[in-house]
Amino acid sequence: MPALHTPRAALAAHTLAGKAEVLYTFLQPVVCVLLVLLTPVSLGTSLATRIFYPQDAAAFEQRFGLLMLVAFVIAALPLVRWGPVYRTSVRPERSRLTSLLWGLLLWLYTYHLFVVAVRAAVRLLLGRNGWAKTRRNAELTAVGDPTALEA
Repeated sequence: MPALHTPRAALAAHTLAGKAEVLYTFLQPVVCVLLVLLTPVSLGTSLATRIFYPQDAAAFEQRFGLLMLVAFVIAALPLVRWGPVYRTSVRPERSRLTSLLWGLLLWLYTYHLFVVAVRAAVRLLLGRNGWAKTRRNAELTAVGDPTALEA
């Protein structure tokens, strides 16, 4: 299980940024699965509150709406910020608008990880932890033989 190797891998990284990247990489699937599980609970609670306690829901939104928006921006900002950082360090000839677009696209791209992480978790729970090698064009196979079998 990857989480068991996290401390050893993080210690092996030489820089603080490297350690942060290792922790992010190892913990991202766990966080994705937790978010997938907690999001319907949160939405259901919000919907039930809006239906059965509309005055409380309105008061909550009025009191904490701006804070929730700020939390959303803070959560998205590191991903969106990646575009300008990448532009500065690797592609300085590209425009600032392009770098902002890169960051926004990265932020949107990360949402596919929710699907991937849940699929992986379900496969683990079902005991389906095999890996079928992807066929490469350079490989030769006998006619009718499968290139990769799901384990």
